[in-house]
Amino acid sequence: MGKGKGKMSIRHKRQALYGSLYILPSFAVIMVFNVLAIFLTAYFSLTSYDVYNSPKFIGINNYINLFQNKTFKAAMVNTVKDVIITVPIQTIIALVIAAFSAFIPSVTSAAALFLAIFLALLRQFFFLSRGLVFSRHIIRGC
Repeated sequence: MGKGKGKMSIRHKRQALYGSLYILPSFAVIMVFNVLAIFLTAYFSLTSYDVYNSPKFIGINNYINLFQNKTFKAAMVNTVKDVIITVPIQTIIALVIAAFSAFIPSVTSAAALFLAIFLALLRQFFFLSRGLVFSRHIIRGC
């Protein structure tokens, strides 16, 4: 860097300024479209709002209604079970494929096809209305 510890030379300061100016337009776009969207989503989630009327603040009543909805509860339970079942299986299979793909590169495409078929059959077995685990708790409610 510069001559002393912690001190930047004029050249480095100029490069840092140019770098900051270079990323400023992208940073501004990200701030406007992402951060603003997050705040507006939080605001509208606390209101009763449709397109034709102005928003009316109702606090957390939307969340209370959401968590009392049986369909939402069933969907959340199914989602958690889906994640608990599929993520470890996918991770283990991916690690096995990665270990063997270093030795047999042509196996990876066949293994990907096998993995897709296996996961589709597994999902069908566990999550269809006549499946083993969720036969009574599909999105119809608890």
